[in-house]
Parts: sequence; C-alpha cells; structure tokens
Amino acid sequence: MNIGNFLHAIRRVWSKRSPESWLDYLRAEGMRIGTGTKLFSKPSAVLIDLTRPWLIDIGKNVQITIGVKILTHGYDWSVLKGKFGEVLGSAGKVTIGDNCFIGMNTVILKGTTIGNNTIIGAGSVVTGGGTRQIAC
Repeated sequence: MNIGNFLHAIRRVWSKRSPESWLDYLRAEGMRIGTGTKLFSKPSAVLIDLTRPWLIDIGKNVQITIGVKILTHGYDWSVLKGKFGEVLGSAGKVTIGDNCFIGMNTVILKGTTIGNNTIIGAGSVVTGGGTRQIAC
C-alpha cells in the first residue's frame, strides 16, 4: 500500500466518527448530497457504495436509517459467465429526490430513481425508476 492509499484509508475511517463528518466525506468524494440530509445511525451501519460516488445523487432533507445499502454497481450478470466467458460488472446512477425517508435495512440498487417526498418502508429492495411516494 502506498502512502496516498494509506492516508485515504485513514481519512475514511476518521470521517466515520459522526454522521455529519461522514456526509462531508461522501461529498468530498464526489457524491451530491443536499442540505438537511441526515443519517439516523452510526456511519458504519449504513453501506454507501464508494466505487463510483459520482453516480449517487441524494436530495435535500433525506432521512437515511440504520442498515440502508445504496449500490451503484452489480455483478448480477456474472451468472452468465459459464456460458459466454468473461462478463463485466455493470453500474448505474442512483438518484434520491428531496424530502424522502429510507427505512431500516432498505437496499437501493443501481439504476434507481426515487422521486421527491417518497417513503421507503423498512426492509425494501428498490430498483428502477419512478415517482411513487410510498414503496414498501
């Protein structure tokens, strides 16, 4: 590990000392996160994909609870590897509108758009687009 990677790892660990510092770190990595957005858990209890942070856009006043996972990549096509050979992973943008609530243990998959004023129930798996206001 070179010194740059080491310092980056230290900065990432240090940034998880509070929800606010974690959101600041994510913004610095290229994620768009609106004002008033809050994590209602320890940062270590929320998994936000950092492989492509510029593909995540979180609006204003979004409430993210414990256990939420936001993913911009997937290897779901890897099941076809045996038939077609090498299969590359895929990526997609995740957009969460303003004034949304993301319930506990929700998984938001690549390519998802969540409209403004949406409530996502606990334990949901969200994929695709839409302007729905309640997803359970």
